[in-house]
Amino acid sequence: MQIAATGSAEILFEAYGTFETEHCLNQASHWVDVFRWENTACTSNVTACLGMPSNTLMASAGEYEITFELAMAGQSPTLLTNVIPLTVLPSFFYKFSEKNSEVFPYKDKIRDSVVGSMEFWNETGIYLQEFPKAKLALKQGKKLIASTYLELDGSFVFELSKPIKGEYEVSVSSIPNPPGGKKWVLAGPNLQVVTRETKISNLSLSAPKEVFPSKDGYLDTASISVSSALTTGKRGKLTGKITILNGTKVVKTFPLSMSGATSLKWDGKVSGRIVPGAYKIVANVKGPEGGTIRKEAVVKVSAKKLVSTTISKTYGAYAAADEDQGDSYEPIERYGSSGARFYSSGDGDFMVVKLSLPINSKTTKWRIRFNNWETGNGIFRYTPCRTSNCLTSYVSTNNLWFTQYDSGSSWSPWANLPGNVANFSIVSTSYASLYVESFTIEYVTTVLK
Repeated sequence: MQIAATGSAEILFEAYGTFETEHCLNQASHWVDVFRWENTACTSNVTACLGMPSNTLMASAGEYEITFELAMAGQSPTLLTNVIPLTVLPSFFYKFSEKNSEVFPYKDKIRDSVVGSMEFWNETGIYLQEFPKAKLALKQGKKLIASTYLELDGSFVFELSKPIKGEYEVSVSSIPNPPGGKKWVLAGPNLQVVTRETKISNLSLSAPKEVFPSKDGYLDTASISVSSALTTGKRGKLTGKITILNGTKVVKTFPLSMSGATSLKWDGKVSGRIVPGAYKIVANVKGPEGGTIRKEAVVKVSAKKLVSTTISKTYGAYAAADEDQGDSYEPIERYGSSGARFYSSGDGDFMVVKLSLPINSKTTKWRIRFNNWETGNGIFRYTPCRTSNCLTSYVSTNNLWFTQYDSGSSWSPWANLPGNVANFSIVSTSYASLYVESFTIEYVTTVLK
């Protein structure tokens, strides 16, 4: 057997069992190199193939012998009797460095040319910085499609004058011989190229699940978005349409001419009227080549609209979440079945206890009232808070005071504060106690009706 110094040698043999194996190259009883099957054991009852890597440089040209050692798992290696002679010839080498394995010959200047590069090195393994003027051939089967020469930087380009589908191969058709009577040897395969269509690889369609076209500012229109990607990995021209169907009846059609993504709005109406029901949104989109891709979504149209309503809820005072934000505050005690007792522990201290109750997340404003309260002594004030820090964000008021022996109730001012929690405070600057049976919170919110 004869190969070039980085040529590929393949040796077939049959082995039965499960083996741990090494393949060794021997010259005058000295191991030159060792090759493994990816450091894994061979499977049983297989015909094995030793492929000496085509990019592995041998020690030098000369006469070699290939021997094998095989070992059953857990046993000592056994040297096979078969010895294969190998002659390594002195050579210079080249190979293709693949850049594009796929080409999209649709003329949009996106990966529509066969592009690649080459590497060269001498018989000692040193890479060459100056490249020979190699002539390259682009073939489809045996048919020559185009020829070109290697550039000074080792690159090459085949411009396809017209789209030709199928598989191509780039090979060297001629190359000047290296000095010293040596020859060039291909280290590895020729460059294989497959042409692909520039078409849609995926399509996505998004739309709201429900729309309320009553012009109240809440989901009045359906925002429909379409996005896609081409097989080139780039954006390109896309055409098609979006159709809105009520059953089989076409309600609206939007023509599409886009690049990558687009969005549009549908007012949710049929001939200017709100017709409740489920509507199918169908997107049919086509790329520069290939077929049309279809995506569907369903939007429910409702005649409901947002209306403002006032909701009132009463909570036992002991149920409110509390937090001490002042200087002097004792833990809340239960008062009766669901009430609470609040008190300050020292005269002249600044007591602030923040209380919190849940409200609807669509609340626009709220107010609070204390029910069935009385003071044992001292003076208290209560007020809504604009934030969770009642020390700095209270809503000022002049008449929400609890004084000794007072009783009754009064609403706080409206707090125009959206959110899902109502924060309010009880404040005292003297030794005092306050008994409250319950809180009523009243908030204005919007609901669909």
